[in-house]
Amino acid sequence: MIFEPAGQNEARSQAIIAEAKRVIPGKPIRYGVLSHHHFDHTSGIAAVVAEGITIVTGEPNKEFFENALSGPRTLAPDSMSKSGKKPVIETVGDKRVFTDGTQTVEIHNIKGLPHADGMLIAYIPSARIVAYADMFNLVAPGQPPVPNPPVVGTQVFVENLERLGLDWENVISVHAPNPDRPISRRDVLATLGR
Repeated sequence: MIFEPAGQNEARSQAIIAEAKRVIPGKPIRYGVLSHHHFDHTSGIAAVVAEGITIVTGEPNKEFFENALSGPRTLAPDSMSKSGKKPVIETVGDKRVFTDGTQTVEIHNIKGLPHADGMLIAYIPSARIVAYADMFNLVAPGQPPVPNPPVVGTQVFVENLERLGLDWENVISVHAPNPDRPISRRDVLATLGR
């Protein structure tokens, strides 16, 4: 399973898939979890389908992906049309668990986020890590705070993790912070004054 394999374009998606195969050789990639349907998270979806990877997304996104992937690609054939493979799309209601018997990854639906319905996060219980997309960005250490920062996404994120009872310590953003750095629970809660 890969979280967010469909990136900004086909080349990016192919690079993500190739790196997963390099890092974990001999293990098939069966599922690609898409956090949500926005173009910067799905523009490489043709490469995911061409690889035979089942797309896993939130229930509100299924019809969108079925429609987007059912049309012909005759002007600029992509890897999906060249492969002849058809998309396989599965959805997550509230939660889905992936395991290989060694490692477990939980996929959870985030509720109440204005950015997108059907937003999914990944949680690795053994590492206490949550991976997310497009909910918030933290100001770099030493930078002045943003006046009137948009905390809605951060509040929704934390409220959902509390609702789900997740024991988390670190977060990974699909859009890496600038400068790229680890983000801890303490960092996230500090933005909410907690």
